[in-house]
Amino acid sequence: QNGEVSQALSQMKQVLALDRQAPDASSPDATNAYQSFYDKLRSEHDAINSAYAEARRNFAERHFGKALQICHDFLARYQGHGLFQALAFDIEEQQRQQLSAFIADVDRRLDAETDLDAKVSLLREALIEYPDEDHFKRLAKLLEDKRDLVNSIVERARVHEEAGQFAEA
Repeated sequence: QNGEVSQALSQMKQVLALDRQAPDASSPDATNAYQSFYDKLRSEHDAINSAYAEARRNFAERHFGKALQICHDFLARYQGHGLFQALAFDIEEQQRQQLSAFIADVDRRLDAETDLDAKVSLLREALIEYPDEDHFKRLAKLLEDKRDLVNSIVERARVHEEAGQFAEA
């Protein structure tokens, strides 16, 4: 109940060993109940170990969402499970570092790019990767507005030029 499955499993091993040494003749069903509970604990212990191994594998393969989901699922059942808490922390930290590196790379590429359309396209690609990232949303809005302003100035100049108003153009 407290999430201490390993400890409960260890204690149930002791109970089974004691029951084998001195079975309770007055309650013959106790041995079956002990064994059944032990089997249930063993199964849950194996499921926890398997899930932890899968979460670690997903983490190593950089499938952070899958790994974090496994951690959250088990932490919902066993809130104080240290292994899943530590792994969830490591995953979230790695996600933060990956996002920071991605932001730095996009910003570097934006600085090197002179074409406003290309900059907007670059930010749209970044938003596909990180749709909730405010940094990209803000920059995309600013650059789209700037591009639209430049395009409207160019269009007005073309209209003036076509009308022969070269000074206004």
